[in-house]
Amino acid sequence: MNKSTMTVASIQAKVCAHYGIPMSSMASSNRERRFARPRQVAMYLARELTPQSYPQIGRLFGGRDHATVMHGVRMIASLRQHDSEIDAQIRSIQAKLSPAFLPAEEQSPAILFDGVGDPRVAGA
Repeated sequence: MNKSTMTVASIQAKVCAHYGIPMSSMASSNRERRFARPRQVAMYLARELTPQSYPQIGRLFGGRDHATVMHGVRMIASLRQHDSEIDAQIRSIQAKLSPAFLPAEEQSPAILFDGVGDPRVAGA
């Protein structure tokens, strides 16, 4: 799945499933951290993985202003650098969305098997 085929709705669904919260919380005005942080993570991933603009993302998150989306994206980007747990959560969600979004060093090597002999790792 590439950036042009990833949807904000699919990101929201995976984030909600990961955090165990209802989809309605993505558009909710509830500011409790258990809802706000996953919402910010979803906004961050929407910005990183889709071609949507800040205003477009805001509309898909309950009509939020573009500045709110920008704040959420910056917040999560900063947290990822300083909080290994948040970074691991985001990597896990990205992997669930599509293994193609994992950095090359985290992807499983391709195994080639020609039906004869032992399988080998591609490029080896």
